[in-house]
Amino acid sequence: MAGVHWSENSFGEVFVSCLPERILLVADHDGELMGFLIARFSTDESDLENIVVASRHCRKGIATQLMRKFISIAQERGVKWIHLEVRASNAAAQALYRRFGFLQNGVRTSYYSGPQEDAIVYRLVL
Repeated sequence: MAGVHWSENSFGEVFVSCLPERILLVADHDGELMGFLIARFSTDESDLENIVVASRHCRKGIATQLMRKFISIAQERGVKWIHLEVRASNAAAQALYRRFGFLQNGVRTSYYSGPQEDAIVYRLVL
């Protein structure tokens, strides 16, 4: 899947420990993985750690559906803020986040590697 910046080992370790609490939302059709979202929760905030849509399923509203469900779950849990980082060059993801009301909250210089790139930090107040 395009856009995945975690190693296979990182994905395998996400749910090994129960702390911090995480959720995994999966979009599939007839057993085919179309996309997923991973988020971490703490007392009153959440971090969107990863959202990925398979390249052949882009532009079908899958990321929008995953985000709607995630935000709904966050609201049900009493989350007050959602944080995320996104590559500075990922205009499509940034547009998605802005559609949901996320506002730019900062920049993390050289946050990503392969290639090295800044991260734009976004925050949504619920």
